[in-house]
Amino acid sequence: MNIALRTAVLLVSALQCTSCMTMGRVGNDAQPPDAGHAYFVLGVAPQNMDVTIFRGTIHDGMFQQDGIAAATFSGMPEDGFVLGETHAGNSLAITFVIPHGVPGLPSRPMIPCGSGKTLTFSAPGGKVVYVGSVYYRVEGDGLAPAYRDDLEGARKFVATRYPALAGLVEKGHPEMIEFGGTPGHVCP
Repeated sequence: MNIALRTAVLLVSALQCTSCMTMGRVGNDAQPPDAGHAYFVLGVAPQNMDVTIFRGTIHDGMFQQDGIAAATFSGMPEDGFVLGETHAGNSLAITFVIPHGVPGLPSRPMIPCGSGKTLTFSAPGGKVVYVGSVYYRVEGDGLAPAYRDDLEGARKFVATRYPALAGLVEKGHPEMIEFGGTPGHVCP
């Protein structure tokens, strides 16, 4: 792909994600999803990490971001979690993270390349699925994620902020899969 095309694709992707502070955040009055949709709950720490989740495909053990789709979710956590909406069965992944106010790191997208595995998941229709929690720590000039399970914390978050969804949170089946890159930026 030539440099001009790569630049155009990155610019469009950046505008899609930065044109609003949060994209895909579910309102507190959310009702249980219908069979064609699902909600996902993701724990994120620290609070100043802006996570972006895109849909894509998994091929040969690698997640490749859909180059045409807008972000499914982009924003910072509230009380340590995000709740986003997706179409049933979509393959989703954390494709980049923007740290805000982290000493020694610029506020720019951090893409999981190199040893680059990322959290991938899908959610069946009509469900509210907890897909795990990720803690980002500074490592060199980048971020290193650590993953953990906090299903009870996710259930408490949903019950507090989304009363109509209380009692519906189920444990999902996330996977750590190699990240193949975003449009215009292919991991080596």
